[in-house]
Amino acid sequence: MLAGTVTRVKDGDSLIVRLAGAPGGSIEVRLYGIDTPERAQAGGDEARRFLQRRLLNRRVEVEPVTQDSYERMIGIVYRDGASVNAALVEAGHAWAYRRYLAEVPGADALCRLEDGARQARRGLWAQPPSTWMPPWTFRQLQRAGAGELLARDYSRETEADCLAAIPRGRPRGKQPSIAPAPAAGNCNIKGNINGRGDRIYHVPGGRSYDDTGINTRAGERWFCSEDEARAAGWRRARQ
Repeated sequence: MLAGTVTRVKDGDSLIVRLAGAPGGSIEVRLYGIDTPERAQAGGDEARRFLQRRLLNRRVEVEPVTQDSYERMIGIVYRDGASVNAALVEAGHAWAYRRYLAEVPGADALCRLEDGARQARRGLWAQPPSTWMPPWTFRQLQRAGAGELLARDYSRETEADCLAAIPRGRPRGKQPSIAPAPAAGNCNIKGNINGRGDRIYHVPGGRSYDDTGINTRAGERWFCSEDEARAAGWRRARQ
């Protein structure tokens, strides 16, 4: 986990976090597994305000998942131990981002939260069903031009439809590919637990560093220094 303070909310699913103990070390985080309406869509401003009320100038923890082509960290953001990603979906301010839900075990639960918000007509679902367009489709239409792309009708979408849209090419339950934390944060030491239960940390440049993934659900974690790792009971990997 990376700890820090939210200094800016860019939109409903991306924010800037200043990492703890790293003056000037800020990162942009794109919330994993969700997609909020674009600003030109109904619900876009509401999603951004929801995130601002919850997170602006608040301390959070970020669980890294991967890194996108814009060099943003894709992650799960927690405030007081609760997932903000899930809270956005549950409140009706975000869609479950189906195409990526196979990357993290249990992420398909976002389909259930989305369906619950839709049934209760919370957030964006309070609008007429004719306006229910996923942000990814809205962006496609913007790029393709009006009339060049036939948008799917999502007005009767169900939890089962959401689950069926999750790609099967990548095995469900596979651990995410974790991108190293930015150098400015100095939290790029990987605390891994091997099959025998040994707690071993890997530093950048080490023989097994690039091949080591971090599963925080299994007790693995990131460290900001070797002293921190040793104090927590981890030993350095043999190089």
